[in-house]
Amino acid sequence: MREVRLIRAAADKRLLDSPELEASLPLFSRELLKCRTYLASFCEGKVVGLVGIAETSRRVPRALGVAFISTHPDFRRQGVARELVEALFQFARLHGVGVATTPYGPEGRKWLRPLLRDAARRYADVPLHEC
Repeated sequence: MREVRLIRAAADKRLLDSPELEASLPLFSRELLKCRTYLASFCEGKVVGLVGIAETSRRVPRALGVAFISTHPDFRRQGVARELVEALFQFARLHGVGVATTPYGPEGRKWLRPLLRDAARRYADVPLHEC
C-alpha cells in the first residue's frame, strides 16, 4: 500500500541524501535538493515517487512552483504521479495558493501536463499557471 507524505528537507535530510533515492528516481538529482519541501510517495518504506516544490514561484506570485516530479520506473503507470499531483493541489489549497509549472520537456508534455490539467479542473479554486 502506498502513502503520500510531506517531506521537509531540514527535518528529513537523511532520506533526501540517500544514494538509493537518486538511483531510483530518474529525474531526481542532488542539484534538486535546493527545494525545501517535497511530497513523497512511499511503498513499503521506500520512496517510489517524489515531487519537488518551490514554496514560492519566481514567475507567479502566490503559487507553488513544481520543480520536478519523478516516479520509480517499477512503479510507473500505477497512479503514483497522479497521487502526487492530487497531494500537490491539496497542499496548495491548504495554503491558499496556486500551482506554477516550469517548461515541460517531452515526457512532461505527454504525462504530467494532462495530470495537472485534470487536477486543476477538480480543484477550481487552485489556479494552475503553465509556462
